[in-house]
Amino acid sequence: MLHLAVLAPDAAGPLADQPGLAIYRNGIRRACIEALVANHPATGRLLGEDWLRSAAAEYLQHAWPTEASLLRYGDSLPDFLAGLPSTAGLPWLRAVCRLDRLWLDAHAAADAQPVDAGLFSALAPEALGQVRLRPLPSARWTWHADMPAFAIWQAARAGAEATDLAGLPWAPDGALLVRAGEAVEWHALDRAGCAFLDACADGRTLLEASGQAMAADPGCAIAPLIGQLLGWQVLSLDPIRTDHP
Repeated sequence: MLHLAVLAPDAAGPLADQPGLAIYRNGIRRACIEALVANHPATGRLLGEDWLRSAAAEYLQHAWPTEASLLRYGDSLPDFLAGLPSTAGLPWLRAVCRLDRLWLDAHAAADAQPVDAGLFSALAPEALGQVRLRPLPSARWTWHADMPAFAIWQAARAGAEATDLAGLPWAPDGALLVRAGEAVEWHALDRAGCAFLDACADGRTLLEASGQAMAADPGCAIAPLIGQLLGWQVLSLDPIRTDHP
């Protein structure tokens, strides 16, 4: 396969003048556009696939893929779409498109073994607080403080169109996506849960992560939250650090 730089719109040099290269370049462009549409199903459902296809063609002029695989192509698409004049009245667009991106990230992430919840039953309370848990490599989470982006994304994944969103309650929400086995699952996650996972990702102890969750939402119930995350198989045991250094 020719280097992707040769196929870029502003490519120059001896190969760029070859007669067959224009046909090949156009084929790659079509593949890029179709990949962007296929990889953002909720966005395409809400905006219309034809509209997204047209926007993807414009995006391609600004961000040519740098890898042969198109699975991860489009990292900056949420910001690009949200910056178009025609989408100025869609405040949820960036977050919904980003959730499509998080699904891709979860799908492509490395495998890891979730922690066995039974491990904690053998630990004394003081030792339990010093355990360090890590989110699985496939875990992705986000909190939307000013809009129901996850609810909109879920509705679109279930087949809703933009006209179906009028009756949706406008409230903050959060999302957790994780690949369990071969399938990506998604769950609603509150502000405390997102803060807890942020702390775990930063290498904090269970006690510290619980404190961070409480700071985000003083009314949260820590034990049910941890139990929920363990049930969703989102957490793994940090094999290196289980104590304070």
